[in-house]
Parts: sequence; structure tokens; C-alpha cells
Amino acid sequence: MILYIRKEEHWNYIFNNIDIKLPYGRSMICAIRVSKKMMDCIDDYVIKYKRLFMDESLFNTLAIHNKLKIITPVELKNILWRHTWEKEDIINTNLYHPIKDMNIQYEYRNNM
Repeated sequence: MILYIRKEEHWNYIFNNIDIKLPYGRSMICAIRVSKKMMDCIDDYVIKYKRLFMDESLFNTLAIHNKLKIITPVELKNILWRHTWEKEDIINTNLYHPIKDMNIQYEYRNNM
């Protein structure tokens, strides 16, 4: 089933589908790293409620409710929404978003 919702209703829809009480968290998650403890929290939620909710809220909400640390590793700090990257900005140990033009990706990689 594909559900289309207007942009302003996005978070209300997500938050209405969470089975636990406030507080809720949210973030952009183009790339993440999670601990075994987080995986266990996700497993516990699924066992209890028989479903999951939107990933952009899932990880931070479960971390908040289970008193887990939320940190941004150095190699993920350059994942920014709608940023134009220049070749001299690229650090080869980090991840980036979005460089959608494959020719630019190849050029950057070949010059590393």
C-alpha cells in the first residue's frame, strides 16, 4: 500500500503511528550506525507491538525511551540535505549526501 500525505502532515502521520508515549525524536537518517543495544530495543518493540514506525523517528525515539546515547560519528557529519559539494570539500573517510551526478562521483573518486 502506498500512502501519499502532504508535507505538513508528514510528522503528524508518523507520530500517530507510534505505540509508545511522548517524547518522540526525529532526524534525517541517510546513513546510520547502531549498537547491539539499539537492535535489541527494536526487537523488543516489534515483539511487543508487532510493527515498526517510520525510520526517521524510530531510532531516536527508541534511543530516548531506552536511555541510549545519540551521537553523530565524525565520518557521518557531512551528510547534509541540499548541500552542493566541491571537490576540495571531500574527505575520503566521510560519507556525503547528495552527490547525485554519477560523473561527478567518478571524478571525485578518481582524484582521491
